[in-house]
Amino acid sequence: MDHRPVVYVVDDDPVLREIACRTVESLALDVECFTSGRQFLDKFDPSRVSCLLTDLRMPDLTGQQLLEVLAARRSTIPAIMISGHGDIASAVRAMAVGAIAFLEKPCGLDTLRHTIRRAIELARKRHQAGASETAHRNRLAELTDEERATMQMIASGLPDKAIAAEQDVSLRTVQYRRASLFEKLQVKTRAELIRLVALDAHATGSEAVALQPTETAAE
Repeated sequence: MDHRPVVYVVDDDPVLREIACRTVESLALDVECFTSGRQFLDKFDPSRVSCLLTDLRMPDLTGQQLLEVLAARRSTIPAIMISGHGDIASAVRAMAVGAIAFLEKPCGLDTLRHTIRRAIELARKRHQAGASETAHRNRLAELTDEERATMQMIASGLPDKAIAAEQDVSLRTVQYRRASLFEKLQVKTRAELIRLVALDAHATGSEAVALQPTETAAE
């Protein structure tokens, strides 16, 4: 498994592609260069920390269309659009489908380096967030129906006595289940539990529990 971040460069101009690739290498990052968007899509590894540097105007698949394909695939890769024919409308469209920056050619190397560093840092954060969400989903999948019901009640703000009455168990049993549930899900507060309930609802397609009007997400 590759651990070093990679920058994907997509540009049909061999000279500019070479400049971009050398710039990336100067940052001690891996780089993979492609002459077309379709070539990149065939090789793209979404499991790696990465960013995309793509030209706007290319034959076969434009930079804009490439970002639209990635957005449709729910990719979170930060993209940098670069073009010698940029305008405000193009920049707005690029930002709408995932670009974090729109640079005009010729672009200063310092600006390019800074933008790539920013994109890779964002990619790291998104990658970590994605790994955390996957871990949470795995923990949620291990819950029993009883634990899931208890989780919903706690998140909705029901006091332990009300939960005990609803489940026809003792107050001590509810307190034990609460402690066990928090340990199993690795959360410490009801606010954290509420976020997991929302994640669980999204995964199962069920309706998320709602907070009472007088409640907040904080403990």
